[in-house]
Amino acid sequence: MTVGYMRWLADLERPDFAGEPESEVFDISFVPNGAKLPGLALLVQRLAARLGNVQEHPLRVTVVVTAALEAASAVYANASQAETTLTAELRELLSALDCRSRPLLVQTLPYADPESAQAVEAANAAVTETTTDAGAVVIPVHQAADLDVLTAGEDFPAVAATLEVLGRHDRVGYLWNRLLDLAWTHWQALAPHLATAPKVLLTDLDGVLWPGTLAEDGLRAAFTAGGVVGQLSHRVWRQHLTVRQQRGALLAGISKNDPAEAQAALAGIDPALPLAELWAAQDIDKTAATTWALSYFDNISVQHAVFIDDNPGQQERLRAAYPALHVPAVAATPLLVTDLCRQLHPGSDQPPTTS
Repeated sequence: MTVGYMRWLADLERPDFAGEPESEVFDISFVPNGAKLPGLALLVQRLAARLGNVQEHPLRVTVVVTAALEAASAVYANASQAETTLTAELRELLSALDCRSRPLLVQTLPYADPESAQAVEAANAAVTETTTDAGAVVIPVHQAADLDVLTAGEDFPAVAATLEVLGRHDRVGYLWNRLLDLAWTHWQALAPHLATAPKVLLTDLDGVLWPGTLAEDGLRAAFTAGGVVGQLSHRVWRQHLTVRQQRGALLAGISKNDPAEAQAALAGIDPALPLAELWAAQDIDKTAATTWALSYFDNISVQHAVFIDDNPGQQERLRAAYPALHVPAVAATPLLVTDLCRQLHPGSDQPPTTS
């Protein structure tokens, strides 16, 4: 069970390109001509194969590598009118591409050095406006990666081999992890085309909605367990769930806690998070409770549900019992909320439920 849990995301995130299947999960191409990011493409395909439904949703994707545009070098050189020249080149390229027939993703410029940071920031504001006007999707590369990461993405095995010879093993890990973060960002943009937004979110309480454990810490201490920043991450996650609830997703709790204590804790958290239902008992079987929950919500299909639990053993049991159920690989307290959000379908402005 533990081995299966450890490999759930590890096989997606490994930097080993050997033994990869030759066939692609879906077609992904990069423009302008000459732009190639095979490592990024491979990672995005891995994520799509695991988290999406590429069989039901065949896809052709075009990614604009803004850093590969001719005018990008002028931005990094702080040249006069570089921002205007870059957006003009980007606008011409986008006009030649059809974003109606395939998802069109446009990367922002990554940061490179302190001297050009302000110019890159201004250029990215213009790139975002131009991309949005064209009906394409912005990929905020500058938030996840720097120029070294994109450079390494062109031929990561060669870059890694050179760094390994120099003994710079930590640098290899850094570049790979940033490339991985960039792949998650691309997956989030593609998720609406490859998967269905969850209609029901089933959640554990201890370690997820708050950092501590009610039975061991007591109500007040459960809210303030761990560090201050860790407490903030749980609050951010509750706010995220509130937004999903406001957009129509249904929330329910399944917890190994005394029901009265669990209800009292839910009444005391901020922001308040009214659950549609709570199944709580100290000896509750969460796999059985998931069946009850799906039945309670008008026999909703399991592939439209998500279960969030911070216990690795529970995660693995739920995946084994319900293969179609999405169970993110959640780190134990403190909650890594950014990592969790990346594993979830981003949702949409349209309510996923109609009743």
